[in-house]
Amino acid sequence: MTEDNKLAPGQTFTRIELSKIFGGALYSGIVPSNTTPNVLLYSDASKGEANGYFDSFAIEDDHGPLFHYTGEGRTGPQKMTNGNKAILNHVKDGRALHLFWAVGKLKGSDTRLHQYVGQFEIDPVKPYFTRTSPDKDGNSRTVIVFRLRAVNSIKKPSIDYMTVPVQATYTEVHDEPVHEIQDPATSRLIETERNSGITFVRNPSAEAVFERREGALVDRFKAFLESQSHEAKRWLVSPAGIRSGFQTDIFDVTDHVLYEAKGQADRNSIRMAIGQLLDYQRSIEPRPTLAVLLPEAPLEDLQQLLKEVGIGLVYEQGAAFIGWPASLT
Repeated sequence: MTEDNKLAPGQTFTRIELSKIFGGALYSGIVPSNTTPNVLLYSDASKGEANGYFDSFAIEDDHGPLFHYTGEGRTGPQKMTNGNKAILNHVKDGRALHLFWAVGKLKGSDTRLHQYVGQFEIDPVKPYFTRTSPDKDGNSRTVIVFRLRAVNSIKKPSIDYMTVPVQATYTEVHDEPVHEIQDPATSRLIETERNSGITFVRNPSAEAVFERREGALVDRFKAFLESQSHEAKRWLVSPAGIRSGFQTDIFDVTDHVLYEAKGQADRNSIRMAIGQLLDYQRSIEPRPTLAVLLPEAPLEDLQQLLKEVGIGLVYEQGAAFIGWPASLT
């Protein structure tokens, strides 16, 4: 194996094996090849959070998976230099991006294995955004988060190795506010926002329209609640011991129901919603009723899962929201 065309999504490699193929550093997260027109991106959930890196598959839309990849720089504000610049300019430089995800260790050793996820390209409309995250010393700083699109078929790591960040999907709509360390936990109601730009052109030359499913769903449900004379807000939750506050999706003040919206009704989205709701609920008093908001009905098995954990389900069907009011389910 000598070229990147030999890579197949799902294959696993050690860093030494990949270095023999592509050259480049053995320990950096972003590795421009010194022998081929490629940039290798490494993500390791077991180590990333300690350094303020939260890589994840954020959403899956009409154009396929969108991957959030945190830039390099372990201390201080991240800058658009070195590896970060290599990602931003990879199309102009004629380089391909290849993503690898740490999936355990080589049997009988401490050598880590990295699964090849697939080839990606930076989103041409919104290449990256910034957010506040602690560095390796726990100090607040600005990090760069690249928005990457799959070029061809990919192979996601199993759920055992995937990160499930609290605000994975909603960072597409709202920037995360920054606060000083909160001890104990706090929460307060804030106003909802309309998710501006429900549609935008991903590739102007092709007039490809990309719909923010989750944000649009939240907007429609908020309008529905208000049409029923219900007050809709959000919670700003600041758990104890962290610098960041998390904004929930939508809170029905009238019925005291907290909704977590997802842009699709698949198993991973519902699993994530359950975890987010249970985490948010811990910081809100009195504790709200919990419900998941979906654009369509999920499988019967997933409906049963929500029922068993005591979380309501509301989904859109035509112009109606089935399962509402969740306070009566």
